[in-house]
Amino acid sequence: MRVPWGTEERTLATNGPWFRRRSVGFGWSPRTWQGWAIVGLFVAASVGFAISRSWPW
Repeated sequence: MRVPWGTEERTLATNGPWFRRRSVGFGWSPRTWQGWAIVGLFVAASVGFAISRSWPW
């Protein structure tokens, strides 16, 4: 049976893991757009925290 284009990606994004184990090295890497969104939010929060700590108040 032929699967329509994009069905695998949609199924993976909604039901599968958002991160995968790295094949080389240590840690995990994003697998779907949800994983990249989590990474982006973490980076934005880290930069915001660093800027707020260095503010001259």
